[in-house]
Amino acid sequence: MPSSVRRLIIDSVKVILPTLVAFLIFVAAVFGYFLPAFDHALMLRKQDALRELTSVAWHILDGYHAREMRGDMSRADAQQRAIEVLRTIRYGDQLQDYYWVNDLD
Repeated sequence: MPSSVRRLIIDSVKVILPTLVAFLIFVAAVFGYFLPAFDHALMLRKQDALRELTSVAWHILDGYHAREMRGDMSRADAQQRAIEVLRTIRYGDQLQDYYWVNDLD
């Protein structure tokens, strides 16, 4: 191999190698740190939103329970109305998420 071609290859490697190493470090940082941190922050945001939505549902149920305790309505009526209200509530980006009630009986 002539020395001019060899010199050109060595010079090309000296330019490309640091760029390649910097790019690989950048990719490793993105996949190793930034994406997991972003995913964690997103998960915390979703947990906070679900906690708030659960609080809304409890507040609705609490209102019907208070009406039952005051004697404004029977227990069965309060439960039925609370279920009807929760059935109509939709949330989420496309309003496809909903509440449901589990009954142990």
